[in-house]
Amino acid sequence: MKVIGWRAWYADGSKYNSKDTKWSDLPDDGVIVVMLYFDEKKPSGNPKRRIMDGSDWYFQAKHESGDFIYGENNDSPEENKKRYGEDISLKKGKWTAEKIMYASQKEAMEAKICPCEE
Repeated sequence: MKVIGWRAWYADGSKYNSKDTKWSDLPDDGVIVVMLYFDEKKPSGNPKRRIMDGSDWYFQAKHESGDFIYGENNDSPEENKKRYGEDISLKKGKWTAEKIMYASQKEAMEAKICPCEE
């Protein structure tokens, strides 16, 4: 499966998506939730998705195929650069109040349509 779009929610209430913003232009700190959208569809016709939350780092890195890969982990920036290359674009996660976290997770789960299809 290939990622065709994403949405990101930040602790300060800001929201971004792949239609309007490049991953590299996202703020470097404050991510609480990222939703990835894939090129494969579910029976409903909506794209398959993956929610990422609760991690120290979220990233976009160039794969050897030329496509971007996306992920999350709790490794150091140095370890991520060693594993995925110096051009990795890292965004720091942030813990926030449960109320904000749960509201962002709920909104992410309700965002069934890829921003690329809007």
